[in-house]
Amino acid sequence: MRKPLAFIVFIFIAFSCYSQQQYSCIKVRQFKQMLDLNHIETLIWDDAFAVSVVDQLFYLIDPSAHYFTDEEKKFFIAKAPKILGQLQANDCSVIAELADRYTTALHRADQIINKISQRSFNFNQADTIRFQLHGDEFVSPKELETHWIRYLKLSVLLANTSEESKESNTTALIKATKKERNIIKRRLEVGIEEYLFNTLLNAIATVYDPHTEYFPKEKKQVFMDRVSSDTHSFGVVLGEDQVGNVAVERIIPGSSAWNSGKVHVGDVITEISSPHMEKVDAALFTADELDEVMESISTEMELSVKKVNGEELKVTLIKLRLIEDDNKIKSLILSDDKTKFGYINLPVFFSKNEITKSGCANELAKEIIQLKNAKINGLILDIRNNGGGDLGEAIDLVGIFIDRGAVGIVKERGHEAETLKDSNLGTVYDGPLLVMINGGSASASEFFAAAMRDHNRAILVGTNTYGKGTGQHIMPFTGNDGDLVKITSFRFYSASGTSNQGNGVTPDVLLPDLFSMLDYRERTQRHFLKPETIQKKTYYTPLAPIPTDVLRESSSQRLNKSEFFTEVSNHRKHMSPYVQNGKFNVPLTPEGFQQMNQLSQDKKTDKTPVADRYKISLTKFNQRVNTIDAYGSKTFELFMGDISRDNYILESLNILNHYLSLKK
Repeated sequence: MRKPLAFIVFIFIAFSCYSQQQYSCIKVRQFKQMLDLNHIETLIWDDAFAVSVVDQLFYLIDPSAHYFTDEEKKFFIAKAPKILGQLQANDCSVIAELADRYTTALHRADQIINKISQRSFNFNQADTIRFQLHGDEFVSPKELETHWIRYLKLSVLLANTSEESKESNTTALIKATKKERNIIKRRLEVGIEEYLFNTLLNAIATVYDPHTEYFPKEKKQVFMDRVSSDTHSFGVVLGEDQVGNVAVERIIPGSSAWNSGKVHVGDVITEISSPHMEKVDAALFTADELDEVMESISTEMELSVKKVNGEELKVTLIKLRLIEDDNKIKSLILSDDKTKFGYINLPVFFSKNEITKSGCANELAKEIIQLKNAKINGLILDIRNNGGGDLGEAIDLVGIFIDRGAVGIVKERGHEAETLKDSNLGTVYDGPLLVMINGGSASASEFFAAAMRDHNRAILVGTNTYGKGTGQHIMPFTGNDGDLVKITSFRFYSASGTSNQGNGVTPDVLLPDLFSMLDYRERTQRHFLKPETIQKKTYYTPLAPIPTDVLRESSSQRLNKSEFFTEVSNHRKHMSPYVQNGKFNVPLTPEGFQQMNQLSQDKKTDKTPVADRYKISLTKFNQRVNTIDAYGSKTFELFMGDISRDNYILESLNILNHYLSLKK
């Protein structure tokens, strides 16, 4: 769970004074100078800013309000202006007090958990636990034990969500309390002072905006140092999010995780299993520990992940030798008696590096050529859950589909707004194009989708995108050996001057999903940057308008008759009592929890709506590759199975078919 940032800040500051060997509060001044020079926004370090930092600190170290009470938080909030002043004056005297209070809070929570573990729960008594999207409310000292009882009740109920995992309440409670006590034990062992200081810097960073972060040298991204062309890997590089969950930090293009199309940056790892080992609860491990577990698996594993939108799924991954190849992006052909469509899934906008000898735009262009050779009538580009990546690759990708002109605008700190252009003559593909988007489509994905709309080049289908209209640069932290800072240093806009920051890109045709009701997008993040427009003359010639009204109306009629989408709509209605204004109300009786859990789960089905109507096949090139690559063949087989069951792809095919009929 995330720990309160304010506490971390204070604890480390005190320690800095106590131990001058490694740390000095001068880092705070250096950090301020770096942010003042590079961040897209200028913030004044006044009393209001100090309060925000302390509040954010509490959120980062204790987002679920497990450890600190409301009185303890208010105590440090009241001292926030003084504390920030002391830090800037290189006075670290508050650190010792913070470290002491944090240690006391952890020991107190451990004692409460141990006490609860000696009892049995009454699940017949009606009760509810409430979660808030970005940090729970702190409670009084008297209410802290009740808070833990409710949380552990929920842990027991979660342990019994399926028949294969069903166990006695006593066993489930023992596991849940052991897990929480292990978390506390690890926090007490890793060095509270260093942890708190690092979190203090992160609190300051994330008050500027949620994408500005501080990485101490032991946590900085080391992806390129850990992978090489002769490595065997599942393709998942792990890190830890601000809450402490083990999450996907990067995906290696060409790997099993990449080819699956189901694993994305930001996915939280919940469980790992393999035919030759017991299931591993990821919550009990750090990223490094879980990475060692994955390294010990020699062939195949089942990875359970939780998406940014709350969806949970399992994906089977094969350990592959990471080699340079020309087939990092794989495509499928979906055909019926009359038409033939290409389908490409792009999980991230990767750039050229040691392993990926060319970027995603170039790789995707190669795949399109294979599809054109197959004489497709239209193309679906799926960027659902694509969290972004290299903006330059997104610009190049736009150029594959349009013939010159402005594709967007970028404004960096201290520079004039610059028009981003596709300066290459011609296109790789000029046929009918449909782009699939959802709430997990962010940053570079949104830039690409907005450019497609400006140029009337594609039909956008799905749900509103995430709403991240900013970009970051990673740079070394001044005065520190190995530390990194990721700073939001520019905003980007569509060619028409609008920003998707906070708002996202709205699809032309909306396909409702269960998870869009969970308001998890950029605008709900703490300290997110407000959207703004920009006035700059750009030059581009859009194509003729796409008849989106007609396509939207025909899609709506199909959705009303669809068993799947009717069920999605009904699920949304039934879930509304549990999800209100960013708060989640979870019943703590077995019957009530089971009912809510069944509604919140993505419906699993053996039905294959796409395969029932379309033949799913590979391009000739991919067929040849599969004959010599057994692991790649199995990954493709799993991927094709997922496509066959995807009702959203089926409706996208219906929309493309209708669009083709209108063009005749």
